[in-house]
Amino acid sequence: MPDNTNKSTSENIGWDPDPSSVSPAIINAINMEIDMYRQSNNPLFLWSALSNIIMLHAHEKEDGQLVVRQEVTIPAEIADYLLRSAFSLTLLGWGQKQKIPITKDWTSKLREASLKTEEALKLVPKVLGLSGKPRTSAFSHLRSHQEMAAQALAYNALVGQGMKADVARQKAFKIFGAEKSDDREEKRVTAGRHFLRGVVKSVLFSKKNR
Repeated sequence: MPDNTNKSTSENIGWDPDPSSVSPAIINAINMEIDMYRQSNNPLFLWSALSNIIMLHAHEKEDGQLVVRQEVTIPAEIADYLLRSAFSLTLLGWGQKQKIPITKDWTSKLREASLKTEEALKLVPKVLGLSGKPRTSAFSHLRSHQEMAAQALAYNALVGQGMKADVARQKAFKIFGAEKSDDREEKRVTAGRHFLRGVVKSVLFSKKNR
């Protein structure tokens, strides 16, 4: 998985578009996605943030499809991930098996191509930070975070309505048809609430320091 500097979630991401032209809700959503990446190290959050940022600058054609016809500024965190991913893909294109540091003179370290094209194709998910077994891939990890967050939101809502914590936890856990397990219920709902608190705290701090 591409290197992540794991910056503090309370640090401003350094991306602040003109608020007069962009909805604050959209800006907060993008900031939240980048912060989720910081917490989880899952690059799918960055891809989602990047998609939303580019769509803000896209032009709608007559058929409704979006296209980009102007320069787009992106946060440094996304640019850093793209740098490492693009460099790794470039090395695969050059048939390089060994790792080469990202330096300005990287071409001087190239060796004769020894990686077959079939092998290079199989390594693409890895260099993008998306590989893993079905239950440990970036996609499974993202789905797990989505489920935990949804369970935590349901739990908070039920408790807010006056339901006892243990009953609310059981009901929230059944949202996705999970098998009953008191220990697992508590761990997932607690993890989801902790995840949400970290994201909300970061977004509020980011808004405060703009």
